[in-house]
Amino acid sequence: MRATPSAGTEGRKAVLIDGANALFMKHTIGVDFINFAGLYQVLVHRIGICRKVAFRPVITLHPEFVHCPIQRQATAAGFDIVFVASENEADDDLILGRLGPLNPREIKEIVIMTTDAGYADTLQHKVSQGIVVHWAATALPDPVDGRCRLSRELRQQFATGAPFRFVELAGYAAQISQCRTASRHMHGGPRTHHVHA
Repeated sequence: MRATPSAGTEGRKAVLIDGANALFMKHTIGVDFINFAGLYQVLVHRIGICRKVAFRPVITLHPEFVHCPIQRQATAAGFDIVFVASENEADDDLILGRLGPLNPREIKEIVIMTTDAGYADTLQHKVSQGIVVHWAATALPDPVDGRCRLSRELRQQFATGAPFRFVELAGYAAQISQCRTASRHMHGGPRTHHVHA
């Protein structure tokens, strides 16, 4: 059900994407290539009620993507690409560092795209401050091993609707999927790159 516009629509939202996790998760929802313009529309304009962003939506990507077309397409769509290695959870630490200072007087909503439960404690604190958190991920089983990447604790929280509002990304697969023909020209990067959630 679409949210009724309210004073909250005048607030701003923060959008953060765990890039390594997202690149892995896309296969689970049946997306071969990401349409970053479509992803921007979903995360900024379709989820929640705030339509203004406090800053360009952040995506963490491994430094090996720095010269790849995927980086140029995401930037053109309105994302802020931050290159950071996933070793030693450096990418997680970067996102946590962005979440920490968010001020509830300025930020009314957070949209985070990940299946990683490591952000839960920080996000619960943000909820306690009055910020609404929309957690965009998928509860579908992985097509390769049949496992759900969401932890049992997160699934239980999502089932109750508290403290986070779960957004099943599979419902937006058509909007964030790019046709294979166009993607041959717009996506690149190491063909042997594997992203582990």
